[in-house]
Amino acid sequence: MNGVHEAAEARDAPEKERATAEEEWRYRSGLFFASAGYDGFVKLWSADDWQLLKRLSTDAGKVMSVDVSSDGNMLVSGTYNRNFQLFAPEEV
Repeated sequence: MNGVHEAAEARDAPEKERATAEEEWRYRSGLFFASAGYDGFVKLWSADDWQLLKRLSTDAGKVMSVDVSSDGNMLVSGTYNRNFQLFAPEEV
């Protein structure tokens, strides 16, 4: 009987994982924060659970600053070599 019970649990496991992932996404508020770093990326993080949502590549090396527009749709980064890059809503 253990084999039958274990097989049923194994069959139901992907459904449980999928349901948990969908519930987790549904509970996210949509709030995020952005970080800048010497690795050349601007990273967007979930404000709910601090998980990495997206990594945006810049044209230059060290990213020294990042700012988000008041409506949350545009993002701009400033680099060490005094360049800036504007990220459009499709990228964010």
